[in-house]
Amino acid sequence: ENRDLSYAAVAPFGNKATLYRQPSQEWFQVCSLALVGAFDAIYLDGMHDYDPLKADILAAWPLLKIGGVLIVDDYFAKNSEIPKLIEDLTPEYGPRWTELFRNRQFGCRKIAE
Repeated sequence: ENRDLSYAAVAPFGNKATLYRQPSQEWFQVCSLALVGAFDAIYLDGMHDYDPLKADILAAWPLLKIGGVLIVDDYFAKNSEIPKLIEDLTPEYGPRWTELFRNRQFGCRKIAE
């Protein structure tokens, strides 16, 4: 069911959107060097634990183009460590992003490396 929803969400974009469904750290290890600055948007949906999510965000950041959008799902999920992580990353990354929203998700636009 979720897989169908994911594919339906990217379908309107045709070949302008690619859906990758695999563990993030596995994907980042295989693809990250070849895809620096290649993405307009990255949506992270999975881990809510501090260290794995931090690793995902730090691995995803260089892959975004300047002007690209990073979205982290489940910002206020039960037992989520996402709000603390975002607060901890803000001193270093806050000057490099413009926050777009902080509701069920956290979203920001990359404005600098």
